[in-house]
Amino acid sequence: MFQDSGDQIMASSDESQIDQQLQDLQERAGGLIPKCQFSSSSRLYGELRRRGRVEHRAHAYVLGTFFQMDQAQYLFEFQTMRERAIELIAILENEEQVRQIQSDFSREQYDYLVYSMSSCAYENLAEATGQLEGYNSDGMHACITDGIQICRRTGKIGCVSCFREYACDVYLAADDADIAGHQCRLVMEQDGAWSDRGDRRWLATSKLAWLAALHGRFDEALTTMDRALEFTQSEAVSLKFESRMRTLMARDSIRLTAGFPSLIEADSEFVHMPTAEECPVFEHALDLNAALRAVQHENWDEASRLLSHWDQRLQKCNGTHLWFETRLRLIAVKRLSGQQRQAETLARQLEQRARSANDYLTLRRLQLLLDTDTPSPLAIAAEPRRAGVADTQTASAAPAPLSADDSEMSLEEPGDAVTPLSKQIESFRMRMNDLMQEPTQEKFDSIRAEILAIGANEANHQEDACGLLHLMGYLVGAGDDGEAVWKWANSLAAPHRSNAVALSVLGVLGDALRGCPNETLAEKITTERTEQLFRKSLELDATKPRNFLRAGDHFAAADNQGEAERCFARAFRLDRVD
Repeated sequence: MFQDSGDQIMASSDESQIDQQLQDLQERAGGLIPKCQFSSSSRLYGELRRRGRVEHRAHAYVLGTFFQMDQAQYLFEFQTMRERAIELIAILENEEQVRQIQSDFSREQYDYLVYSMSSCAYENLAEATGQLEGYNSDGMHACITDGIQICRRTGKIGCVSCFREYACDVYLAADDADIAGHQCRLVMEQDGAWSDRGDRRWLATSKLAWLAALHGRFDEALTTMDRALEFTQSEAVSLKFESRMRTLMARDSIRLTAGFPSLIEADSEFVHMPTAEECPVFEHALDLNAALRAVQHENWDEASRLLSHWDQRLQKCNGTHLWFETRLRLIAVKRLSGQQRQAETLARQLEQRARSANDYLTLRRLQLLLDTDTPSPLAIAAEPRRAGVADTQTASAAPAPLSADDSEMSLEEPGDAVTPLSKQIESFRMRMNDLMQEPTQEKFDSIRAEILAIGANEANHQEDACGLLHLMGYLVGAGDDGEAVWKWANSLAAPHRSNAVALSVLGVLGDALRGCPNETLAEKITTERTEQLFRKSLELDATKPRNFLRAGDHFAAADNQGEAERCFARAFRLDRVD
């Protein structure tokens, strides 16, 4: 009996010792965060995670996973960030996952983890995906809505601001500065408790300053950045050193582009800047600013060396979002130094990847960069200036931001242009209006038959083909001859497979046939086929608001709300009126 008692005491002592070791490890790792020594901190949290599993301590394991996830972004380990977020979400959504680590983990402890970490896990997953694939890539808009719902479900309303920050990046990549700015202002106007990240008005204000700088409004941008610096000293800011350094580096980017010297080195906190190994994200920002400084002195080789290094490094770690920014600046340097051929080669690769990511802002900045005679080193819609020139001159010289065509080509409004069938199509439109006002089967059948009687040889002009396909979308009817109609439609569209509107209206007709009373058509015309048509149309031309509207309708009907929202948002960005 005494032996058993002694064993129990020793076991209890061993357990207490393990708990103390894990607590010490956690405190050491956490103590490095305020200093932005993220590499060392992440290694310690990795050890905490490993020990937590080995010693069957679920709280230590989850905590290590959480902080490795959160710190991966500072280390450009975006794939690790995503993997940790996915694992954490699985644990927080299924209590049995945590039981596999520690069978006696209390329900109260688990509920607290769900409450405290769920929103952050989803937000980090969204951020990791945005960094890896681009912030306007497929499904990113859905993350905003889903994330806010998670905040409300868990009761952490303060975390909504985190998704507002993320939404700013999404809408900025979608080239919708108005909505991006609105998301930032929502953070600045937040009424109530902040999330565990603390007061983030400094970051929202910094993003507003960047929006102003993107359009050449340097005076406004620098004034706004000064406000961001003031916010970094707010009592509720959780990581004051990080927030100040990030804001100072962002301000220097604007100052250097405007022709002014950098100021960060004169800041009293700069001496505490972590090494490049501890915080690569700081190293990247400092090197980009060093490249801007080299541009000021027309030291093209140095600017190119700095940017080329990061261009390659970001490609290796799949840091797509940051690579877009770095590649744009590298192309700007090549153009400024007269290396036009190299600039064009670099631009082709960037354009291809930006289109795949639906990053319309990058595409617009790239086009401006290639078209202008005086490229900006930041690839913005403004002429770069030298030190001593007033900001008002730069701002007034800056052209207004490019917008999409105010009105789409007449492909969507048959009859507006003179084509071989324009008068006939206009007549069909008039008869369709009459049919809508006073519908009869006779009128319906007459218009339908006449349109189907026009073959591909006769409708060989792209506007005529688009006009007929557009009208047929309203004339599907019962779909008894749906297969014949679909064959006719494809024959009309085939010669114009590189025309965005042709593919878009063909997709609408395909969806209409799929949804008609003839159920066999849904098997013959798959939703994958029509989705392919819509996606290809958007890839061919990202400036047609109605193409995005039609694609949005398709995705909404398919219950793909994330893609629907992305398409509707782009349509609204391109046309605020119609």
